[in-house]
Amino acid sequence: MRVDPTGAFTAGATLDGRTLAFDSNKCLLRYRLDHGSMTAAWVTDYYTRTHLALDAAFFVTGSDVMGPMGADLVALGSRADAERFVHDHHGAPHAFAEIGSETIRAFFP
Repeated sequence: MRVDPTGAFTAGATLDGRTLAFDSNKCLLRYRLDHGSMTAAWVTDYYTRTHLALDAAFFVTGSDVMGPMGADLVALGSRADAERFVHDHHGAPHAFAEIGSETIRAFFP
């Protein structure tokens, strides 16, 4: 699958010197869960379309916004942006550290 570099859900990382590209945040997070550590992992801020370090991002789950592969985690650059997004699109805001394996696996029934 070709990854749209301008998409609101584009994500990436480096693993063993290889660049990895993902079309959705949930796919990056599942890959990380299944394959272990990766370096320079990033997601795209939904509002600004800029790259954010994965561990610095905030995510919204359960919103009415769909990613390219259906329901997804929406990445945002701050808790304030996540709360604004929730106000407009519902869901629940989470810091990256709050996203556990159960949350990630729930996107892949």
